[in-house]
Amino acid sequence: MPPRSRRRAAQEAAAARKQEEQLEDDFDFEAEVAGTVGEDVDFESMVADDDDIDFESMASGQDDADFESMVEGDENVDFSEDIDFEAEVDERPARRGRGARGSRRGGDDDDGNTRSGRGARAGTRGGKRSARSKRLSSASERKKAAKSSRKEAKKVRAMSPEEIEARSRARKNGILLTLLMLGIFGAGVGFYFLVMRVPPERAIALTHLRSAEDRIASLDQLMSAKDTDRAEKLIDSVVTEHLAIKMFGFASVPNPDPQNPEIIDVKLARDAFELKEKFESRLPEIVRIREDNLAKKNADELLARLADLTPEAEPDLGALREAVGAFLANPPYPEKTADTTLADRYKTQFVTPVRNMIVEIDREERRRLDAETTDVFSRANRETDIMMREMRYGDALRHIDEVARNEPAASLGPIRKKILDSARSKWESERERATNEYRLSVDPGSAPSQRGEAEQRARKILRDVISKFGEGVSGVDEFVQEARRLQSEFGY
Repeated sequence: MPPRSRRRAAQEAAAARKQEEQLEDDFDFEAEVAGTVGEDVDFESMVADDDDIDFESMASGQDDADFESMVEGDENVDFSEDIDFEAEVDERPARRGRGARGSRRGGDDDDGNTRSGRGARAGTRGGKRSARSKRLSSASERKKAAKSSRKEAKKVRAMSPEEIEARSRARKNGILLTLLMLGIFGAGVGFYFLVMRVPPERAIALTHLRSAEDRIASLDQLMSAKDTDRAEKLIDSVVTEHLAIKMFGFASVPNPDPQNPEIIDVKLARDAFELKEKFESRLPEIVRIREDNLAKKNADELLARLADLTPEAEPDLGALREAVGAFLANPPYPEKTADTTLADRYKTQFVTPVRNMIVEIDREERRRLDAETTDVFSRANRETDIMMREMRYGDALRHIDEVARNEPAASLGPIRKKILDSARSKWESERERATNEYRLSVDPGSAPSQRGEAEQRARKILRDVISKFGEGVSGVDEFVQEARRLQSEFGY
C-alpha cells in the first residue's frame, strides 16, 4: 500500500474519532453481550466465520506509512497530543440496557442471513478502534522520538566563531546592563538617604514651624473681629506649644549657639525665634484694640446715664459725678488711677462728649435743690458750687457752717456731704496728676525741657491744693497735709 499523506492521515484519524464518539458513546460491550447472548454462543467462531473482517490487516495496514517523514515534511500537522481512543471510551460510563436491545434485534436479515445482533457488530468495531488507537499511539511516539533527536542534534552541533563571538558579546552586554541598573539603583538609594530623607527629629521641628505659620491667618481673623481675648490665648498657645520649646533653644535669642546640643538646627531655631517675634509683635495692637473697646463701652454707658437724670434713674447725682470724673481721667480703665496718655488718646472721640454732659448734672442738682429745699438752701448750694469750682472747699465748709448757725431750720447736710465728696474726688485726681508729672520730670528718657516743664506742673498742682483746699478745716485738712507730704517726697 502506498504511503498516505500526513494531512490525509490526520483527517482519517479525526473522522474515525468523531464516528466512534457518535456511534459507540458510553457503551459497555461486555455487559451488552453478557446480558443478551446465551452461554452457548461462541464469539470466537462468529468472528472467525466473518471473512469480510480482517483485524490484522486493519491494524497493520498502515504500518508501512512513514510517520516520521510525514511529520518532517509537513509542519501543518500537529501530533503533540496523543490520541487514545481506548482511554476515552473507558472513561465514559457505560449505559446499560442498549446491549440487550441490540441482541433482541438479532435474527434474519432481508437476504435470509442470520444476524447475531448489535453485540457482534459492537465487538467488531471495538477491535477496529483498538487497532487504530495502537497505530496512532505508535505514530505519536515516533514523532516525539524525532523531536528529541532533532534537539540532541542541535545541542551537539558545533557553533561557528561568529556565533561564539556574538554570544560572548551578548553575555558581556547583559552583565554591563545589570551593573548599570545596580549602579542607578544604588545612586537613587544614596540620593534619597543623603538629600531627600528627613531625619525624624528634623521632621518634627518642621512640623512645629508649619503649625505655627498656619496659625497666623487665624490670628489675623481674630484681630479683625476684635476678639482680643481669643487672640491673646492663640498667641500664648502657639508660642508655648510650637516655638518656645527645647529643640529650638526656647526661641530666646535671634542667633542661637551652634554648640548647644539641645538645638536641633541653628537655622530652624532662628526661624522659630522670628516666628515668635512675629506673634508677640501683635500684642501691643491687641492691647490697643482692647482699650478702644473698653473706652467706647464706658463712654456709651455714661452717655446713656447722663441722658436720663430723673430721680428714679439716678437717685445719687454725686456718684454719677464721680463716675464721670474717673472716666475723664482714664477712659478705658476708670477703676484705675488717672492716665493722661489714655485721656489724650480718646479726648476727641470719647472724653469731650462726656465732659459736655457734666452741665446736665449741675442743672439736675439745682433743680432738685430748688424743688426740695427752701430759698436758704438753694442760695447756700449755689454759693458753695462757685467755691467748689475754684477748689475752695474749706471756704465752702465754713460758709455752710455759718449759714447753719444763722438758719438752724435749714437742712444743709446734703450740701456739706456734697462738698466733702467733691473735695475727696478732686484731691485723688490732683494727686494722680502730680505723681505722673513727677515721674515724667525724673525720667531719664525724656528731654530736659520736658522734664523741667513736668516739674513745674507738679509743683503748681501741690501748691494749689495746699493754698485753696483750706488748711486746718475739718474734712479737707487731711488732703492738704498729704499734699505737703508729697512736696517733701518729691523734693519741692
